[in-house]
Amino acid sequence: AGSVSSIPVAGHEIFDVIISFETIEHISENEQKVFLCEVVRLLKPNGIFIVSTPNKLLYSDIPGYKNEFHIKEFYIDEFRKFLLTYFKNVSLLGQKIYPVSYIWNTPEKNSALAEFRLKYSDWGFGNTNDAKDQLYSIAIASSEDTHDLRNSVMVDLSERVIKVRDENICNLTAELQSTTAELQSTTAEL
Repeated sequence: AGSVSSIPVAGHEIFDVIISFETIEHISENEQKVFLCEVVRLLKPNGIFIVSTPNKLLYSDIPGYKNEFHIKEFYIDEFRKFLLTYFKNVSLLGQKIYPVSYIWNTPEKNSALAEFRLKYSDWGFGNTNDAKDQLYSIAIASSEDTHDLRNSVMVDLSERVIKVRDENICNLTAELQSTTAELQSTTAEL
């Protein structure tokens, strides 16, 4: 454990991979530069740096949200340019949670993933070629060529997000019914 601007590991070219998720936006612009110098110092020549950060446009600007713990956020192009000052190759991936209908081979076997996009409008759901919103950027950075990156889908088989949403809807509905009954009773007394 230690500061990202002074990683407490002696030596050079030690690690094959360094991963830093949702860290870089929590430090100042000068500390970000020192952090990347530390990463370069510790990575082997063919090592890979995997780093993620929110997309400032969608995370902060558009919703008008200010995370009190974020000091220096990045726009997507700014993030790429920053990383390219330290690494020869930078590949960016986008990340965001979307509701999906997932269709797969049974029995399960590896196959290519085809993506079809829908968008809701006044006429209902329809096909679209609109770009997906990239809420988070994940960069794969290296001084060597990066491997081909594939799209992936992570499936929560417990369906936790949907179950919690449904539980919250039930709780709010019961609370609304109770409040409505109390209001009606109070109105009748008045």
